[in-house]
Amino acid sequence: MRKAFWIRWGFPSTSTSQFVTTIPITSTSTSRSIRSIQGPFGFTRPLGTTRKKLFTGARALERELGQTPLRSRTRERERVPQRDADCEAHHAVESFARWDREKLRPALHATELRSWNDVHDFCSRFGVVIRTHGNGLVFEDVERGVRVKASFVARELSKTRLCERLGAFQRASEQQREVAQQAPHRYSPMPARAPQGLWKEYEQSLEQARTQRREAWNSYRNSASRERQQLRQKYRLQRRFIDALPVSARDRGQLLRQLALRQTIETRGLKRKLAIQRRAIEKTWHPGTWRHFVARRASERDARAIRLVQQRERERDRFSDEREL
Repeated sequence: MRKAFWIRWGFPSTSTSQFVTTIPITSTSTSRSIRSIQGPFGFTRPLGTTRKKLFTGARALERELGQTPLRSRTRERERVPQRDADCEAHHAVESFARWDREKLRPALHATELRSWNDVHDFCSRFGVVIRTHGNGLVFEDVERGVRVKASFVARELSKTRLCERLGAFQRASEQQREVAQQAPHRYSPMPARAPQGLWKEYEQSLEQARTQRREAWNSYRNSASRERQQLRQKYRLQRRFIDALPVSARDRGQLLRQLALRQTIETRGLKRKLAIQRRAIEKTWHPGTWRHFVARRASERDARAIRLVQQRERERDRFSDEREL
């Protein structure tokens, strides 16, 4: 069935209205296709320049008529804190906040909690501990140290509501913390659709790069400390030698000033040398984020990585189309 309505654009012409006609694409589809945007004299305006204004006006009109605007999949997705959203966008991995909402919250709703011990026992099965942070409570991963506000996971898990139900807050015992450290089901930043083998390779390369960089920093600290100590010892001995010379106080002062100048020059040279070594360590090879690792493997013609990249591009195109709607 064809529907028609008027939308006011505010053009500086004699007629400030545009007539819009819409028809359904199919009988089973909820989306509608815009056939044309007609001016007061019946001419058709191109859709490319008025598409955004059209949908903005249509949504405003739906609200004025008391109708419920259709929500796209992008708007229906649960929001996560800004830092977690940035982490997911940059690293292409699941954030701890999203994992808590998708895994921890349903399990909590299905569990009857009568005391704080029940809460701590439940959290320990997922490798998580609940503790105070500021004026509220947070869920914290015992292995990675990441945390999220308990009230974000579920409003009924806020400190105020839990204390009303269970009494004053009680900390988890050492035994419950040990159980949490050995929990088989715990948070992992692994993407949901990532191949297990490819993710294991990424973790191995990441751990190898971290180990190499850690060893390089330890070696740098030892060598830098040794060279600084040798430089100080060298000029300490030379000052003692000058003090033992049978010369006048004026000549001794001049020799000591020359020695201090040479020490300053060598110290600055050593600082430049150590700075170059630090920059070299910082530029050592690193696999980067999961997104960078997948892109590099795809460039090396890894079939698993190519499938992930293609799937990500399809999702990006679909979400961009939904934002326009």
